Amino acid sequence: MRATGVPQRQEVRPLEHCNKRYIPTDGPRHLPRTRTRKLSREPAACEGGTLTVAFVILWLTEFQPQDNPSGASMTNPPHRKTRETFNTPGEAHELTFTCFKYQKFLTKDRTRQYVIDSLNRSRKKYAFDIWAYVIMPEHIHLLIFPTEEEYDVSKILKSVKSSVAKKAMNYLRSHNPEGLKYLATGYATQPYTFWMEGGGYDRNAIKKETVDFMVNYIHNNPVRRGLVEQAEDWRWSSMQEHLNPGTGPLRLDLDSYPY
Repeated sequence: MRATGVPQRQEVRPLEHCNKRYIPTDGPRHLPRTRTRKLSREPAACEGGTLTVAFVILWLTEFQPQDNPSGASMTNPPHRKTRETFNTPGEAHELTFTCFKYQKFLTKDRTRQYVIDSLNRSRKKYAFDIWAYVIMPEHIHLLIFPTEEEYDVSKILKSVKSSVAKKAMNYLRSHNPEGLKYLATGYATQPYTFWMEGGGYDRNAIKKETVDFMVNYIHNNPVRRGLVEQAEDWRWSSMQEHLNPGTGPLRLDLDSYPY
């Protein structure tokens, strides 16, 4: 299946041997073999400490409004290349999707709650575990683990995104019709849209070290943006839930997480 984004099939190199900032302190936890094959725990080398692949991934993912200091939306966002989704059983997926023209549609708690509710419904419908997430002002990072042999990431993304978009646009029509102009596409067939066209970014993860890297990268997004000093201070992420299950906005499926 073809979608838009950047191909990211290659394993991300973890920062374990070069930057302790990204390494979780939790001890190991067993990953049930009845759900999938056990994630590899083989150490990954940093090959001279350059972490070339990791930094390329970071740059691609960080190509968001933080590169636009003025805070204005990008009226001409860069062309998104095609990417291929690998719906491989036993592999986790780190997903990134962005608001239309990089506009900050996710600054209100009301809209953020739309995302939480949509994630909760979608994981029940499409049978996937949620391991980590962060809701930023204009984009979302999500780490999921499909629990069935056959699944389709594109359908999962569509389910999550369409529910949020529908609620947000219905709210604007009822309470702030003037705000719809920020969602205007200029096309008669689809006059308004909440999300950037395409599937965004999708990276598969097999190794336990890669999953650790992804989770810590996701949780540190608000810190890198200067929104908070500590990752646990950002309400709209899974950081608090990892530290103290039951305290975050969305319950995580930590029984399957490869600690």
